[in-house]
Amino acid sequence: MRIKRLCGILLLIGVMISCSGCQPFGDTVALMFGKAKETKSVSETMEETAEKFIESSGMAEGYTMGSSNANTQINQSANSITDAAKNTLTAFYKAIEEKRFDDSYNMLSETLQNYLGTLENYKAGYKNTISNSLSNINVTSSSADKATLTYTLTAKDRTDTGIMTQEFSGEAHLVKNGGKWIIDDMNVKKK
Repeated sequence: MRIKRLCGILLLIGVMISCSGCQPFGDTVALMFGKAKETKSVSETMEETAEKFIESSGMAEGYTMGSSNANTQINQSANSITDAAKNTLTAFYKAIEEKRFDDSYNMLSETLQNYLGTLENYKAGYKNTISNSLSNINVTSSSADKATLTYTLTAKDRTDTGIMTQEFSGEAHLVKNGGKWIIDDMNVKKK
């Protein structure tokens, strides 16, 4: 059984290296499935391909994917994805707090910008904002090019009667565009 597994793994590595349907770029591989194109990380692609190979070859019984080193690399990759998405969300609210509205507006997808209106309208929506802070940032789902985060936003705004502090529950959907994370959709509700 060990020889069979070893041969299967070596065959899989050879297939991954010479895969004519794979087009490597950066740290991802684009796979062509008929007319659909799907982009995945190399580790995701290798793991899925290995699992399919092992299942189809009858070697699945008692077999576990990866070594602790490979699992560590996959976890580190997943952490860097979620950290980058969290950093983008944090930078977005920091830019608003620092009145860098051009920067925060440019962290939004074109679709979200169109929904929110012009940069001038966007700026006007934050004219009374004094400060904001994020807490309880959680990643609810993520892939190499998408992430959904939930968070708590505490905002201080100037009002006619003084300063008002409000707390909101937020959910942000981020996508990778041109190698950087941007916010594609947001839903923020008062608690």
